[in-house]
Amino acid sequence: LASAPGTAAEILVEEVREVICPGKIGTEEWLAGMEGAAAAGLDVTATIMYGHVENERHRAMHLKEIRDLQDRTGAITEFVPLSFVHQNTPLYERGVVSGGASDDEDELMIAVSRLFLDNVDHVQSSWVKFGDAKALKLLNCGADDFMGTVLSEEITKRAGGGYGEFRSFDDYVGMIEAVGRVPVERSTDYRERRRIDPRDPPFGPTLGPAADGT
Repeated sequence: LASAPGTAAEILVEEVREVICPGKIGTEEWLAGMEGAAAAGLDVTATIMYGHVENERHRAMHLKEIRDLQDRTGAITEFVPLSFVHQNTPLYERGVVSGGASDDEDELMIAVSRLFLDNVDHVQSSWVKFGDAKALKLLNCGADDFMGTVLSEEITKRAGGGYGEFRSFDDYVGMIEAVGRVPVERSTDYRERRRIDPRDPPFGPTLGPAADGT
């Protein structure tokens, strides 16, 4: 592997982590793990999961941790805001939270992330969390990456998410072109990119062996 996902960041503030994920590693351990991956020559990503017990100050503190980490390592290829899906979670079942983030909060999270993280090149919009329509709208709020071709997604689905797990390459091209953007296929590290001509299907690679065994 040549990269490492910056997942499980949740909110990098201990008073929040003590409520939502007391069994997970702490902020300093998460940052040390990312720095270790970067020191080993790996690209990494970074995430935030918001819309539960945290407030705006906690979100700003998290963004500063990410920006400072990028200043130290330069290894973060993209930032992925993840809106909390609450329906089937222990936090909701125990009455700790009453719902997730509002549409306005989702748009602000993307916009502020794009402005604040001046050293991270890409901000992702997740259709798994937001659904197709909102995820596309967020491309006009500061996101420049439309979440990839997930084949099997368990975390959001088990939490009660209802937007599915899979999008075909044809779906991507159609949706992205519909909002006036140019679809571009990229590698994990963003170093390889290929513009896709919507008038020249089929799109993307085929998955699995072809009928002739190749």
